Amino acid sequence: MLRAADSPRADIRLRIALHEAELRANQSDDDLLRVHAALASEYEKLGDFGNALRHGQRELTLREHLQGSEHLLTLAARANIAHWTGEAGDRSRARDMCAELLPVVERVLGPNYQGTLRLRNNLALWTGWAGDPAAARKQFAALLSDRERLSGPLHEDTLESRNNLALWTGRAGDPAKARRQLTALLRDEEQALPPDYPLILITRGNLASFAANPNKARRQYAALLPDMERVFGPDHPNTQTVRNLLEHLTRIVNVQVGPGLLTWSENWCEVCGLEEPQDEARPSRFPCSQP
Repeated sequence: MLRAADSPRADIRLRIALHEAELRANQSDDDLLRVHAALASEYEKLGDFGNALRHGQRELTLREHLQGSEHLLTLAARANIAHWTGEAGDRSRARDMCAELLPVVERVLGPNYQGTLRLRNNLALWTGWAGDPAAARKQFAALLSDRERLSGPLHEDTLESRNNLALWTGRAGDPAKARRQLTALLRDEEQALPPDYPLILITRGNLASFAANPNKARRQYAALLPDMERVFGPDHPNTQTVRNLLEHLTRIVNVQVGPGLLTWSENWCEVCGLEEPQDEARPSRFPCSQP
């Protein structure tokens, strides 16, 4: 019997199987476009970014043919491909793809369009993940100012930008300031967002990653893990990262032999040799309606 947390993933796999069967039938380009777009979205939900990228690239080819290179949905497909390229491992390429696309989106859709702001968010994130945290922090500070102006201080997008600004503030060398920013952000998120909202869990993960000592980090990850399993599912990359960090930190704490050993860290993911918990405040989909 499936556990409750597994049921949504089983539903996704069933939809994928049905869509894959559709691809084997003779269909028009319009039908193929619909199916490839749906498959890319479903694979993304599973955290299978390689397959999301494969179907997204086919979707983009069809959209350029059927709708033109500057149609909203074509631009959205390009943005999503950049996202999945980075998630599949090529962060520098994802950064470059976002940088190449941004002036086109600003010209076609305008600087204040939500998709433009989302693309700036993704560009800043991949800039940081490609190795330039100071530039990422600067880009997020500018984006946060625009989102506060356009959407207000407690809008989800504004809260997301605050989360990412704090993350890259810490990774650029100021973990104490990152902790202060994330602590204040968590209070605002808990007031403005529903319980168990994914962004709240992500903020908690980022706060734990900058904890001042391994015992505190371990306690925070231990409290976070059951919520991650319930909301994201036990096999989601976010959940797996938190679980791995908890295991590594437990070993670190258990072998600690005296005061002063591992009592401070810029980032516990780096100490443990693991990837940062996902901050989706992570690159994400271009906001637009699907056909």
